[in-house]
Amino acid sequence: MGRRRNGDVMPDGTAAAATPARSPAGRVLAILRFIAMDRVGILGLFWLLVAFVVRPALMAAHAGAPSPMLAGLASDPASLARLVGTVQWLSMMLPIGIAAIVHLRLPALTDAAAIARRAFLMSAVYAGLLCVGYLVFVWTPVTYLSMITRDSFIFFDAIYRIGLGERPHVDFPTALGAATLYLPWLGSVMSGGYAGAIELISAPITLFMGLACAYAGMRRFPGGVTAALVVLIFLVAVPTALLGLWYDDTHTIVDGRPVVLADTS
Repeated sequence: MGRRRNGDVMPDGTAAAATPARSPAGRVLAILRFIAMDRVGILGLFWLLVAFVVRPALMAAHAGAPSPMLAGLASDPASLARLVGTVQWLSMMLPIGIAAIVHLRLPALTDAAAIARRAFLMSAVYAGLLCVGYLVFVWTPVTYLSMITRDSFIFFDAIYRIGLGERPHVDFPTALGAATLYLPWLGSVMSGGYAGAIELISAPITLFMGLACAYAGMRRFPGGVTAALVVLIFLVAVPTALLGLWYDDTHTIVDGRPVVLADTS
């Protein structure tokens, strides 16, 4: 039996006992008890620690700020970069885990329209959290894709040409579709440079893809299946390369080692 509110009437017609209002101190105590005892509260507290305490300290150390506590890692940039990348992903994915727990705790519905609405709304929440979390906690212009590795130079060259007013397939040849090149160019405009442009533009584009998936799946699949598809779309479509080594100059990779390209202009 749930707790009765003030003014409720018992089945025999007698008035139910009034439930005393909780004091502000009682509310604070209830919140603290929730944080300490409930897995959602524990995960939320852990996320706050990782995202807003550990991550800023590691990002500052990665950028070269002196950190006595991280002196050992600072001497090994590759290990520091991997650790920062892991903390970045945790900062983004922990809210997704919290949303999944809340999703599982929602009461079951029997009305078909309500089930469809919930399937769409929950999947839209996952899509929004992934996009916003990626841009806030993961995206940075210092990534592996900000270096001239593998095929990234194709996009950087196209960004440069489009910035000069040239058009794909008209002023320069390319085997890629025009949107594939215009989108990184838009990302470079938003970020103010080439570094991180591909990652920056991919997140909001994938948000629209996730919302489209949520709408298409809300009447065909259970909410959990649609949400899993949204997460899969994001992980496939958004570049997953995270923090790379810090270099002041553009460089390429030869035999697994960075080679700095000197500016001879």
